[in-house]
Amino acid sequence: MFPIAAAAYSDHAWMCMANNLLGKLHHQVTVKCDGGLCSGFTAVLDKHKAIAVSFRGTQGMLQLFEEAKQSAMKSWSLWPFGGQVSKYFKQAFFNIWDNGMRADFKALRQKYPDYEVWMTGHSLGGAIASLAASYVVGTNMVNQTMVKLLTFGQPRVGDWEFADMLDEQIEFAYRVVRWRDLVPQIPSSDIYGYYHQGTEVGA
Repeated sequence: MFPIAAAAYSDHAWMCMANNLLGKLHHQVTVKCDGGLCSGFTAVLDKHKAIAVSFRGTQGMLQLFEEAKQSAMKSWSLWPFGGQVSKYFKQAFFNIWDNGMRADFKALRQKYPDYEVWMTGHSLGGAIASLAASYVVGTNMVNQTMVKLLTFGQPRVGDWEFADMLDEQIEFAYRVVRWRDLVPQIPSSDIYGYYHQGTEVGA
């Protein structure tokens, strides 16, 4: 899934998908977030019988500062299916979801009801992908057995209750972490009470 996660960094993700023979980009959404832009896209991978949903990671120091600042201020927000999550990550997800991705995802699910759903993203995109996976399962848009969550260099998203709930929701949930990458170590568990979900895989 890494090429799909990487494609989210491009404003022309369809070219990345086509050049790598990954599949067909269906819809890309880019919106304003505090400190920068947030973006995500949907794609159809007929070869794998999957609908892919990928989110862009942090872009620039200002956006990184906003993420860190809101986490340090303990800007929690209740998650509808259990626990609390970073307000910044939650707002970023719904900014994308409510500006076209929700309708597009529903249309794809109706067209490809037997396809798996792959959620992915790098850094901030991984955090948003985790919320997206939880949301589509929690709202019964997709059966939990059909969702795969694979993130890269993802920061912690929510508290212990959220992490535990997400582990119950998504059986296939993996976080790829590169040794010495600082992003997966923030926000701190000891200081701010954030925890990771899923199984960590070293890279």
